[in-house]
Amino acid sequence: MSCELQHTAIPILNSEHQQILNILKDKLGKTRPSWEDFISGKGLENIHDALMRISNDAGNTINGLPANEIAERAVQKSDTRCQAAMDMFYRCVGALAQVLALTFQPYGGIYLAGESSRKNSLFIPQSPLLTELHNNPVRYDLLQAFPVYLVPADINLDGAAYIASQQLSRLNDSD
Repeated sequence: MSCELQHTAIPILNSEHQQILNILKDKLGKTRPSWEDFISGKGLENIHDALMRISNDAGNTINGLPANEIAERAVQKSDTRCQAAMDMFYRCVGALAQVLALTFQPYGGIYLAGESSRKNSLFIPQSPLLTELHNNPVRYDLLQAFPVYLVPADINLDGAAYIASQQLSRLNDSD
């Protein structure tokens, strides 16, 4: 289903997220930053920049990094701030995935696809994505019922929809 949920206000996920959110309110001139301000290439840059500001010692300058470099450093575990930025990024991904999962109840699975998911495939399993996806004491059991798949193929979103439909077809055939 097509939607524009990424443009709705992102809630506060924890105290660190609140600090980042406050910085982004000032940086972006928004009273209510959106999911997209966190979950996008620019969002990863926003998170990294905010974490640099939070941990900045007097006299240090903040060097903005492009999203692909932040992700690469995080995957390679060569920069702890980049790892922290990616952790927050995937915490936000997991929180949004929870909202979508509780809305659409994807028993056939949640599919993570696209170039960034493929490039970050070594990082994602150790990230807070699944923890945040399942972080709901009321509907934890329901959220556990939705399998999560990382699609390693170079496909676009149409391809992800095709793979999901094939998986659903196999599930229906086995019933």
